[in-house]
Amino acid sequence: MRNFMISVLVSATSAWSAQAVQTGWEDGPGVPGPESSWESTFDSCQAMSWFSVPGQLVLSSEPLENPSVQFVDTSIFHAYTVDAGDLNGDGFTDIAGGGDVPDGFCVYYGDGSGGWDRVSICAAAEGVTGCDIADINTDGHPDLLCTTYFGAQVLLYLNDGSPEPVWTEQVICDNFDGGHDVEAFDMDGDGDRDILAAAAEADRITWWRNDGGSPIQWHEQDIATDVDYPCRIQALDLNGDSCMDVVASMWTDGSVVSWYGSGGGSPVWTEELVYHPISGAHCVRACDIDDDGDHDLVVSALGGGNLILMRNGGGNPVQWTREYVSPQAACGYARPGDIDGDGDWDILSCSFGAGGAWWYENIDSGTSWVQHEITGGTGSMACSLPADVDSDGDLDVIVTCNSTNRILWCELTEFRSDGWLIGSILDTAGEPQWASLDWDALEPAGTDLAVSYRTSDNASAMGDWSSPLHYPTELSGLLDRYFQYRVEMVSSDSTVSPVLRSLEFNWDLTGILGDVDDGIHLSVVGGNPARGCALLRLTSAMDTSSKLSLFDCSGRMAWEEELTLSGGSTELLQLPALPAGNYRVLMRNDTGASGVLSLVLIR
Repeated sequence: MRNFMISVLVSATSAWSAQAVQTGWEDGPGVPGPESSWESTFDSCQAMSWFSVPGQLVLSSEPLENPSVQFVDTSIFHAYTVDAGDLNGDGFTDIAGGGDVPDGFCVYYGDGSGGWDRVSICAAAEGVTGCDIADINTDGHPDLLCTTYFGAQVLLYLNDGSPEPVWTEQVICDNFDGGHDVEAFDMDGDGDRDILAAAAEADRITWWRNDGGSPIQWHEQDIATDVDYPCRIQALDLNGDSCMDVVASMWTDGSVVSWYGSGGGSPVWTEELVYHPISGAHCVRACDIDDDGDHDLVVSALGGGNLILMRNGGGNPVQWTREYVSPQAACGYARPGDIDGDGDWDILSCSFGAGGAWWYENIDSGTSWVQHEITGGTGSMACSLPADVDSDGDLDVIVTCNSTNRILWCELTEFRSDGWLIGSILDTAGEPQWASLDWDALEPAGTDLAVSYRTSDNASAMGDWSSPLHYPTELSGLLDRYFQYRVEMVSSDSTVSPVLRSLEFNWDLTGILGDVDDGIHLSVVGGNPARGCALLRLTSAMDTSSKLSLFDCSGRMAWEEELTLSGGSTELLQLPALPAGNYRVLMRNDTGASGVLSLVLIR
């Protein structure tokens, strides 16, 4: 597997150069530019997945006729809930999940090849029904939250950040009867994570404000205490007023209810009935199914045996329209995710009865759905979570099998053979004299990734694309004011795709000739690029003192030399043996003048 990881060219002085970096594409196409920087948008694409897993590009995918099923655990008692993320920082997806004693709450560290190392976090956790992975104490390491149904607790486990994490427990609440769901979110907009939870037996929906400290101090506030068996909850801005709201499903009451928050650290809540009756409303999750800028709701009706879409029609209060996605016996859980990588929300769902697990392909903004079976015959299923389990770039599904004590995951799709994406036109605000194009990508065997570019002084007539570039390269002297890139991916193996993590364009409008003034000149003996150990030639028409500093592509200094030159003299400076790559030599003299030489070493 080729793994290109070309770092940002960090300038030694801010006047040298400018930079545009794109590390995400999840805000979608339709922005041709010109733009002064790249954000998370782009111009257009075909057969590329930019939305499924934020922060990467891969080929989009097609449904497998027979999804592959693999087991994470075949002996976790009453498996109920899971969440996924990289818990130990090794780059592979891990799973946090729980059931009941004697197994309780566990984590599964993945090795990226289908192996799992199970570690018990709290074997005494009684009936783990909700969990969430989030960095609660803002130390850069993902922490764990869980609720226990029989134990009546909301628990936090802080990650110490080691390769084999040590988890420190903090009890958030120990009188939360029937704890059924928990979620981390920033309620008050202060930059740290607060906690939201639902207690089914206590008929409570409560949040805890994170007041910081070590240990963290929590301020408990109830949102509602007269609801009827709340099961699943979500915090989001439902009405577009920039304040956090909460939505919940009520199983016994058969309803979906929202609470609109007034914002701040002690919000006032306004309750609204989204819909009633929805027989056995057991799960609710929000997403923008029709891409109209507001949140719709996906609801699973356990008693009614239906998967339901509540479409948001806007207004104040919000106007909701109920639509049926599909009948599904004992539909107890549903989650949205872009399963096929086509840029819209699909839906995963599972059955507490014998209905199995399914995913529903979104056709034309959710006006129609294509049903795909995932698996059946594995007993009552409590949770179906979209996640990139094998870290190959597409979404899989993790399923908990409550009655058969199993956690399994399924590969749902296979990659398309080729695709492309065109970025927004970048305005460099000049005519770059020095420039480089770098990217960070994975190319498994059987795949290829190439980047082309085009440039023009007229953003309306960008001209032809360059030949495909397969390695990061320097583009000095080749560019006009406007710059645009095109990424192309191909794969001869439907199980793998290239993965693009970031693309970086660096440029310098002032040039790279290296002249400090009319009397001093820096050049490379034998030409540039240089092979092997480069030899620099420094000539001066005046008496001066100079300092030369060599920086690698990550901005680290690799060599430095000070020397005094007499007028009319020439100095030859041998650089040390260095790896092949792009370097920059900064030259400063005692008058304060400076210049830059771009150096390319090859082997």
